[in-house]
Amino acid sequence: MSTSTSAPQDPIDTALVVRLYTVDQLTVRQIAARVGRSHTAVHRALIRTGTPRRGRGSADRRISAQVCERVLASYLNGDPMADICAAQQVSAQSVRNIVADAGYELRAIGGRRQLDLEQVDELAGQGWPPAAVAMLTGFSEGHVRRQMRQLGYVRPALPEGPVLAGLLAEHGSVRAVAREVGCSARRIKGALERAGVDVPTRQGRRSHIELVDS
Repeated sequence: MSTSTSAPQDPIDTALVVRLYTVDQLTVRQIAARVGRSHTAVHRALIRTGTPRRGRGSADRRISAQVCERVLASYLNGDPMADICAAQQVSAQSVRNIVADAGYELRAIGGRRQLDLEQVDELAGQGWPPAAVAMLTGFSEGHVRRQMRQLGYVRPALPEGPVLAGLLAEHGSVRAVAREVGCSARRIKGALERAGVDVPTRQGRRSHIELVDS
């Protein structure tokens, strides 16, 4: 059985990103606009290469990439500034420099920034996944997932492979099974393929349905 998959996105040009950051002194957002990728992808590329984050003072330049990553993760998770400074042994100004340089908006000084649950509810209700909601709200994906779970946005477990195979044999198409189960056709197709079940082709034909014993 032959399947067609969409071509994966080309990997980010890490060497170019590093040069633009260290030599041309562009900000993360400027680099993202230049290379046509998200500022998060640019930030991760810099972290992967161990590129020291550029700070606004001499103390910032001594902060390692690993510490910068932990600082940013804690900040996006909504941790209080005092806790971040104590845990990572950095100043509040260094924290703000790291966050701003990574391309994220700074929260108001004082207190802990709260995730807007009404915004999360609205985005999740529109079908946005946790990763997208995290990017849109500026919080970590883990924090967003926890809040979405509390709001009731938890995907129900799919039936087992043999049950899905039976539904496919009964209904004849992945879309029909998806309507029956109440989820996306893509999720049903992926579950069937993982269970070793042949699925209908684009023309609606199926050579056979076979569940492979694992």
